[in-house]
This record gives sequence, C-alpha cells and structure tokens, in this order.
Amino acid sequence: MIKPVILSGGTGSRLWPLSRTDSPKQFMPLHNKKSLFLQSLERVQSRNFSKASIIANYKHKFTIKQIISDAKISVDKVILEPIAKNTAPAICSVACLSDDNEILCIMPSDHYIKNNSEFIKCIKNSSAIAEKGYLVTLGIEANNPSSEYGYISPGKRISKGSFLVNKFIEKPDENFAKILLAEGSFWNAGIFIARAKELTNAFKKYAPSIYKHVSNSVKKSTSEENYIKLDYLTFNKSVSISFDVAILEKSKNVAVCPADPGWSDLGTFYSLSKVKNRIGDVVSVNTKNCYLHSTDKLLAVSDVKDLSIVSTKDAILVTKLNNNTGLKSLYSKLQSKDRAELIDHLHVNRPWGKYENLLITKGYQVKRLTINPGSKISLQKHFRRSEHWVVVQGTATITKGKDVFKLYKNQSTYIPKEEVHRIENKGKSLLIIIEVQNGTYLGEDDIERIDDIYGR
Repeated sequence: MIKPVILSGGTGSRLWPLSRTDSPKQFMPLHNKKSLFLQSLERVQSRNFSKASIIANYKHKFTIKQIISDAKISVDKVILEPIAKNTAPAICSVACLSDDNEILCIMPSDHYIKNNSEFIKCIKNSSAIAEKGYLVTLGIEANNPSSEYGYISPGKRISKGSFLVNKFIEKPDENFAKILLAEGSFWNAGIFIARAKELTNAFKKYAPSIYKHVSNSVKKSTSEENYIKLDYLTFNKSVSISFDVAILEKSKNVAVCPADPGWSDLGTFYSLSKVKNRIGDVVSVNTKNCYLHSTDKLLAVSDVKDLSIVSTKDAILVTKLNNNTGLKSLYSKLQSKDRAELIDHLHVNRPWGKYENLLITKGYQVKRLTINPGSKISLQKHFRRSEHWVVVQGTATITKGKDVFKLYKNQSTYIPKEEVHRIENKGKSLLIIIEVQNGTYLGEDDIERIDDIYGR
C-alpha cells in the first residue's frame, strides 16, 4: 500500500493578494469552495493509499487541524516544521519517521489535478518502479513551451512507461523550452515516489549534513496526539535547499514516469485563469484574456485585455496576466515597506475561532471576535494597549484580574493595559464580541500568554 505524504510548506507569494504568508494558497478556495489542501487530502482517500502524513509549518497547525476535523478525515501523522527550509529537509524528516519498506508518494498540497483516476493510476505504476529501488518522479506530458515550470529530460527506457532521468532543467526561457519540448522532455511536477529506506540512504550519501541535523531534530521532537513538532535548534542548522538539487540531481537511480492527469501547479494568475478565469461577484464587458477575482464586493471591468485584476477586502492588484517578473518585484517592494497586507487577510483564523479587522487606524482598531462553543482565548495581558469588549451574541465568561464573571448580549467591560484577561465561551452557540483596542502599538505580538490550552 502507498503512503501519501502531503507537503504544505509553501507561501504562494506569486498569488498575492489571494495568498498571504500566514494564509498561503493551499488553504485558499482558489477555483471552487474547497481549498487545494483539502482536495489533496481527498484525492488520496482510496483503497490504494494508507492514511496520509502531512508536513507543514508549525504556525499552520490549527488551520490543518480544523480542515481535517471539518472533513472528518483521519490522518497518520502531522509533522510540524519550526521554520521553513525548503523541500529537502522536509522530505528527509518524513523518511526518518517512516518504516524502511514504506512506499512514499510525496506531493505538494497546492496543485490542481483534473483527472484523479488517471493520477492514481500513474502513482500505482510509479510505485512498482519504486519497489525496484528507484527514486521516481512524475513527468507531466507538456503541451506548450512554458517557462513557468522545470523540465525533466528522459534517458534510457527502464520499462514500459518509465525512463532513467537524463537531466533536470530549471525553468528555461521560452526558446529553450521549445527545444526541450521537441526532445520529449516533461514538466517537473515535484511529485516523488520512493521507498523510505532509499530516501534515507540517498540523504546519507548525497546530503549527509541535512540527514544529520534533520534526524537529530526528529530524535528531539515533541509529540501531542499524532502531531510531531520537530526540534527548532537542530532543524534550523540544516541548509534550505530543494529535494531536486540536494538529492535527485546527484542520484544515479532516478526514474521518470510520464503522466497526463490534467495537472497545474496553480502558481500564477495565468495558470489559474486556465482553470477558471472569473471568481466572485464579477461583471465584465468587452474583456479578453483576463483573470478577474473578487472576494467580497462587485468587481466591474470594461474594455481591457491580458490583465489580472484581484480584489480582496484590504488590497487590489492590477497587473498584466503573464507577468511573473513584475509581480516578484512588486512583492519585494511591499516586503521592504513591511506591509501587513502580505502577512494575513483581515479575516484571521485562530484555534479558538476567528477574528476580523473592521477598522485599523492610528491609535485604535476595531475587531469582531468569534469564539467557538467550548473554546477560550489564552489567559494573557498586553503592555501597550487597552481593550473594550461588547458582547453582541452569546454569553461570555470573562476573566479580568482576579475576577471571573459573565457578560450577556449588550453588556461590556474594559480591560486596561497589563490587566490579565481571558474570554471563554461555555455555551453551545457562537459567541461574538466587538473589541476596540486603544494604544500606541496595536501589533499582535504585544502579548504575554500566561496560560494557553493550545500550547502557543
């Protein structure tokens, strides 16, 4: 049986403002109501696969936990990286935590696959090659000379439907891509199939430093239920490098299996437009070759072509549809200005529920807090802001200093700076509170947690 391993560490910066650092594209409903992460999980819920393992950044733990819970999907383990180090250390940690003879199918969580049955067929065929000791990668049958993807040049045939890899080519320009296409090269989907012990041996041979630090991080990891948090100090010593560069480009036993399951990495607005080019409340007249996306308001567009226009609650992007270089420069400029819009949306999920920023201005801001039944925020205090709470729905149990009391609808309380406080929802329905913050600094990092059931 094949063990699916879902990689969920990407940031999706090329899809800003839809994708944010703390809410990356794999958790966004980009082309339908289900996130790419959930679609990836559902794709491997068949008798061909055992329970999936997931590797993700620690800060996404509660997002993943909520998705799994809502979908009622059982997983084997969730490996939590304390810091992003690219795919090689991530895959090394999975190999260290797997049985030697397990066939692992390692796949990104943020890709689109149109034909699931064809995908599963390809994985089954690839696993038969992996059982012979090869490190196998899927080669997508390219239909145009795209410069968005890396390429795999096939060599000697191993068996029907599999070849030794001759060479990996990083994203070429369009002219070179045409040559590669004519030579029968494939797109590199970043989907790998291999036996765990072959992966471990490859790391020991070709990337011993990565293996040393990651295996030590695994040994020093901490566990809660089936969530495994890798040790920060040892994991951070590993270099940040892709699995292709660290292992596959050096190995002699790498095979490629051609596949055509209707794949796209959905890495750009151009690739998104090929799946669905209008999302949300969009009205357009005389537009051609555009990607139009609105998350919350009417987007009206007239007499334009070859554009991406994306509207969210706190940001609007207008750019040429196929303009990856310009978007990269724009993103870097926003980073240099420390723009909060890169980090998260105005609507932010938390393990206890969610909050939405209603108003942000100098000196004060207004939020709507939604606390799930049976949940509570951490026992905490702030040093640079005070807070006013007004209950608009449900009943709140409030801790304020040494006092514990209830607040009902239309009642309020004031929390001064440095006052220890907590909100708890002991009811069976949602609790909604309007919070007004006043202070010289209103950042989320102005917090001291005294007690937190979520271990933050």
